[in-house]
Amino acid sequence: MVSSSVAAPPYKIDSVTVIIVTYNSREIIAQCVEHASIAKTIIVVDNASTDGTADVVAALPFPVTLIANQRNVGFGSANNIALSRVETPFVLLLNPDAALLPGCVETLMETLITFPDAAAASPLMHRQNGSLDLYLRGKGELDFKEYAEAPDGPICTGFLSAAVMLWKTDRLKALGGFDEIFFLYGEDGDLCRRTEAAGYSMILSPAAQALHLGGKSSPVSAWVRRIRDWHIEWGMLTTMARWQDQDQARRQARAMLAKYTYKTVLYVLLVRPKRVIGNFTKAHACWTWLRGGSAWSGPGAK
Repeated sequence: MVSSSVAAPPYKIDSVTVIIVTYNSREIIAQCVEHASIAKTIIVVDNASTDGTADVVAALPFPVTLIANQRNVGFGSANNIALSRVETPFVLLLNPDAALLPGCVETLMETLITFPDAAAASPLMHRQNGSLDLYLRGKGELDFKEYAEAPDGPICTGFLSAAVMLWKTDRLKALGGFDEIFFLYGEDGDLCRRTEAAGYSMILSPAAQALHLGGKSSPVSAWVRRIRDWHIEWGMLTTMARWQDQDQARRQARAMLAKYTYKTVLYVLLVRPKRVIGNFTKAHACWTWLRGGSAWSGPGAK
């Protein structure tokens, strides 16, 4: 449990800018913006959607600034584009498949003001089925873990999900925002580690709550699954090499390459094309990483 010795000064909701990055999010973006519309400033960065997401955003009856990228520049890069325009003291990073419950933003602002050493705060998130969507990393732990029970009050953690994160803008900018070496997946864990290394705390505030549909930011198709599988593997290996042990990461990559290659051949023989594509995608990510290839070598990063 974190402690505080200062009382929270007054704050206003117009001190927050909301950033939402979209990619083929037509079906959910209107609801997301509506839930975030308590903020006076909302920036939506669309990563070259092909389903008309940008048109939906442009027609919304809310004061939204739309940045329509001509190509998919990745999640972190798109957030950084919007961050460069933020002038408010606080900035809320919000996924399209997240919905803020009443009082969420105000509670997160109060949390950041109450704890002056904090750089970021996130709410307690629930999935559609009511279960907790809660991942934390304790002090000294290498990886974040899923938890089934909520803490009684605000706690410091080494990891917060980028699905909903409220930041003190000056601190996020001082950290350089997301590292754009990541195209998709791994960027929030890397940012959290850099925040921790800079001496700032990050706080989960269970009094603030949100819904997270999880994976609904883009329709789940075979192509989207391929993009996610590839970048999850690449991001995991990159994070391991950067923050844990580079030799261990290379051993892990070789073991995973052998495993996924074996499975690819097996499913070719069993004539199961979906399994072939899935395992080949993961094997290719490991092979690319071992050869020093970047995330921009993967599917979707064009």
